[in-house]
Amino acid sequence: MSRRTGFALSRLSLCLAVFLVGACVATPRAQAVTVDLSVTGTIDTNGNTIFGASGTAVPVNVGFTVDTSLAGPTVTILKGSNILGTTFATDFYGYDVAGLSHFNLSFGNHSWASSSLRSLSVAPGKAAHLWLDVDLATGATPTGIWLSARDAAGQFDVGGGRNTPAGMTFRDVLTVTGGGNQGSGFIATIAPSATFAATAVPEPHGLSLAASLLAILLAQRRRNRP
Repeated sequence: MSRRTGFALSRLSLCLAVFLVGACVATPRAQAVTVDLSVTGTIDTNGNTIFGASGTAVPVNVGFTVDTSLAGPTVTILKGSNILGTTFATDFYGYDVAGLSHFNLSFGNHSWASSSLRSLSVAPGKAAHLWLDVDLATGATPTGIWLSARDAAGQFDVGGGRNTPAGMTFRDVLTVTGGGNQGSGFIATIAPSATFAATAVPEPHGLSLAASLLAILLAQRRRNRP
C-alpha cells in the first residue's frame, strides 16, 4: 500500500471516529418521563356499608405517580397481536410497581398500599401491576386502565380487562369488596395532571468506545508523520 493511500485511509478513519463521537453526544437515550395520574368515578354500595361508606354514588379518587425509567412499560402488546389464541383489540402497555409512587388508592376509611397491587395477566407470560392503553413516554392520555389492590381487609379494582368477540380490551369499571359486601361503579375520567421530561443523557458505552478509537487514530497519525 502506497504512502499516499495509507494517508487517505488514515484521514477517512479519523473522520469516521469524529462522526461517531458526535453521534454519541447528540443521540440521547429513550427519554423517560414522570407522570401524575388521577382516576375519578363513583361507586354504588348496593345498600351496604363498605369501609364506613354507603350510597349510590360514593366518589372515588385514585392517584399515583409513574416513573417510566423504573416502571417501563415492561410489556408492550400492540393492537392486532395474537398471543396463544388471545387477540388484542387495543394496545396494552404494562408497568411495574417499582416505578409507582405517591400511591393513593382508598375507599371510605380504608387505603391500599402500592405493595398490595396484584400482578395482572392479560395473556400467558404477559403480566404487569398496571396496564394502560398508551405508552406514557409519548405524552398520550390513557383512556383504558387496569390495576387491582388486595389486602386482608378487601379488594379494590380500578378498570379491568375483558375478552370480547373483537379481542382483549379495557373495562371502565370500579369494584370494591370489603366485609363480605361489594360495590361497583364506573370510571369518569383518567387524567395525567403533570408530566415532567427527564434530562436525556448520551449513551456512555458508545461514547467511550468512539473516544478511544479517536485517540488511537490520532496517535497513529502522529507516528506516521514524516
